[in-house]
Amino acid sequence: MLSLLSLLLASGTVLKADTERWTPQNYPNPRRNHTGCNTWENSTLCDPDHILTDQWRAQINENIRSQMTKLTNANVTLAEKAPAECQNQSERITIYVLLAKQIWTPNNQSITGNDLTNFGDELAQRYGLNDLPCKTFLLLIGIEAAKLAYVRTGKDLRLPADLMQRVFHEYKLFNAKNFMAGLNKIIDEIGTQLEDPFKERAQTTASTAPANATDTAATSLAEIVNALMEKNGDGEGGPNGSANAAPRGGQVDGEVRLAGREEQQERTARQYNGTPMGTAQWWMFFALGSAILISFGSLALLAMVQQRQRERRQMRQNITNSSNGQHPKLTTFGGKNTLLVEVAKKKAVTETKRAEREKEETKVLETKRADGENEETRVQEAKRADGEKEKTRVLETKRADGENEETRVQEAKRVEGEKEETRVLETKRADGENEETRMLETMQEEEKETVKKGKNIIKKKEENQEEKRDRKKNQEEKEEKEGNREENKEKDEEEKEEKEEREKREEEEEGRQKMVQKEHFFSEKMLSAATDRATTLLHWQTVRIGAADLATDVI
Repeated sequence: MLSLLSLLLASGTVLKADTERWTPQNYPNPRRNHTGCNTWENSTLCDPDHILTDQWRAQINENIRSQMTKLTNANVTLAEKAPAECQNQSERITIYVLLAKQIWTPNNQSITGNDLTNFGDELAQRYGLNDLPCKTFLLLIGIEAAKLAYVRTGKDLRLPADLMQRVFHEYKLFNAKNFMAGLNKIIDEIGTQLEDPFKERAQTTASTAPANATDTAATSLAEIVNALMEKNGDGEGGPNGSANAAPRGGQVDGEVRLAGREEQQERTARQYNGTPMGTAQWWMFFALGSAILISFGSLALLAMVQQRQRERRQMRQNITNSSNGQHPKLTTFGGKNTLLVEVAKKKAVTETKRAEREKEETKVLETKRADGENEETRVQEAKRADGEKEKTRVLETKRADGENEETRVQEAKRVEGEKEETRVLETKRADGENEETRMLETMQEEEKETVKKGKNIIKKKEENQEEKRDRKKNQEEKEEKEGNREENKEKDEEEKEEKEEREKREEEEEGRQKMVQKEHFFSEKMLSAATDRATTLLHWQTVRIGAADLATDVI
């Protein structure tokens, strides 16, 4: 059932591709959508309609790569107005080969050259080729339904105007029996011509110079063939030669004339008109006459065989209808001719044996045919059974691989989870230790600060006591002089000092209480951190035990 569904889906895809009329908007880009182009990554070949076979598609793709590599290392001629950076780029020329069965036209009309030109221009724009700093690209577009091909090059390439015309005259795409091989040869020829585009042009001009010294326009392969046939047929002074030489002789020496397709066809028709037939034409007529004679001979032989069969059937019918061996044609003057009767009997026996032999042969042939059909059926059944077994094996293998992959993924996730939990626990533990260390350091700093403050207080107290003794000494001296009044002042000062000492003692007591509270708070924090760490370790141990149980269940 799965294989049938896959076949239906595949056939639906192929039918959709066969009836697709492509537009520049929906035609895929092989550099971005190699799957839609039925090609490989970073390829410049696009065949969405499966025009090429898989073998030829791979061969043509490899040929395109090799040609671009060859052109990268070659000194390709660029246009005079090409930017200077085009001389230093690594990938000099990009060749795109784009194939399609049909393209969209208004009202589904016939595809014209303008439609193909617009299609190629819009594709180049959508691919972003016109936005490149160096426009050294070449688009080869082939439409199978219209049997048309179109080549578009970037403006930074310097090529002869009739380069592609020469190539397509020699290799006619979609018209040859094996157009795939022709396409591969066209790519080879394009690579050769791009490597040295003016080489063949110079050779062609040199080869046609003796025939007409003032004509340097014969650059296409069709014109060379026509010129050779003109020379071999009528000579340089023949009627065709003089008729064609007159208009060409009026050209300026060194002028290059670019002949269009219609002009070449018209000139070829004029040259063939009145030209004696060559060896190829005579062979063609000879082969045609031989085929006609063989056809008439076969028809005559078939008529003779049918007449012979009709005579035999008539003879068997006459012998069967005769009574006692008597045949109307075997009587002589109303009596019986014994010799003729015997001959008729022998013929009847012979015909009977022949009929039995034919029946036996027919039966043997039927038996052999039935055996062959049975054998073919058996072979087909065996192949089908083998195919189903192979599909079942593949499905089982995929299922087992899927289960193994799922188990591996689960195991990897479990190990990753354990690692993550371990990392989190280690991070928490390190953070807890760092927090404890920081708290201890803070407590030590505060204790040092408190000790320092206590020392300052004691020092200040000693200074105050020293100052008090000095004042007391001075006071005693003054009391001696001033009497009771001074004694009262001294009492007031003593009371004031006692009050200050009492306030200092209260401050010291309050500082000691704060120190005790801080020590108690830090002790509680350390105890809580230790409790959290013990709880985390217990949780981690529980997780490890659960993971081990899960792994045991999976195994």
